[in-house]
Amino acid sequence: MSADRSAFVILGLEPGAEPAAIEAAYKKLIKRFHPDRKGGSAKRAAEINRAYSELRNRPAPELERDRGDELSQAIYERDAAIRASRRAKPRPRSWWPVLLVALAVAALVDRRTVADLTAAVSDRMGRVLDQPDFGRGGGAQATAAADLDAPVDASIIAAAVISAQQLVAAGDRDALAERSRRCHFQMREQPSLERLDRCAAFEDAVAMLQGSDLVRDDGHFRASAVTARQMNAARLLSDDYLAIEARLDQIRGRVWLMLSPTAREAGILLDPQ
Repeated sequence: MSADRSAFVILGLEPGAEPAAIEAAYKKLIKRFHPDRKGGSAKRAAEINRAYSELRNRPAPELERDRGDELSQAIYERDAAIRASRRAKPRPRSWWPVLLVALAVAALVDRRTVADLTAAVSDRMGRVLDQPDFGRGGGAQATAAADLDAPVDASIIAAAVISAQQLVAAGDRDALAERSRRCHFQMREQPSLERLDRCAAFEDAVAMLQGSDLVRDDGHFRASAVTARQMNAARLLSDDYLAIEARLDQIRGRVWLMLSPTAREAGILLDPQ
């Protein structure tokens, strides 16, 4: 069973369902299984959230882009254009077989010619290896994909969740949005894995704590806007989309666990209420 088909099954839909049906099914199920509701399930809610995120982030035209979010749409179209250009870019022809034949012929003619050709080849290879984008698929900026596999610091996630709890309990929506903006501003100024984890955990916690706001189609913490900000921040560290999604899913899962009723009862996090 493909990943897309599995996601459709989790949401109780037929494969290929329209975006409107996906949205409706997600809203219905997340309200029913939210951990804070009676009869809710943190595990089931996490599955629903991952399935919805997978279907929502599918390339167009499989999933309709959020028409109300110009920033998210612009980022999506830019990334799609980059992927398309990389697929369309012709692979460089290998010149090694031709070079080896030329060297073999030259060896039969003049050993000195072979030495000259070898020196020229070495010089050419040195210039190629010194190019800043060699081995990066044409990208001009070095990536740090390996860093995304580093363990997530539980203390960073816990601090972000507690901060979200306190601001949500205070009911200050402006303070919540300002905290999110400041975190991403710092991430742009000095990108780091710790800042990425902190920003993502805070936004995920706010969305989950707001309950019904989790499925709203407007607001600073709507699903499409949060996803766009997190992906944009993560791409400051890496162009590896699979590594980025895996990291964000891991953070989101930890936040779900910390906000579950079981975690609160065990006193794992402070409950500002």
